[in-house]
Amino acid sequence: PCDGGFACGENLQDHVGSAGMHFVIDEPVSLIPNRILSLKNFLSFITMGKGPLTILGGAEGLAFVNTPYANKSDDWPDIEIHFISSSPSSDEGVSIRRVMGL
Repeated sequence: PCDGGFACGENLQDHVGSAGMHFVIDEPVSLIPNRILSLKNFLSFITMGKGPLTILGGAEGLAFVNTPYANKSDDWPDIEIHFISSSPSSDEGVSIRRVMGL
């Protein structure tokens, strides 16, 4: 092993997730690529900074939380929660399913 005296790995993190709540809806509001990747949405994003392309990485909400189990001496939260409006079939199974290892 090589020990250069650096704090490498002391804040090692992983993304653990659960993909268990999926819903079928009758309104066209989900973030499906063939629906949001349009000239209209692109122009809205470029000219006004609005529209579905403003959603960073598909995460509509993000929270950093200090739980009662957090190490009090750490200066960072112990939980990060992503609120994402997609499912393994959102893009017809092209990439999200593969990213999730399904």
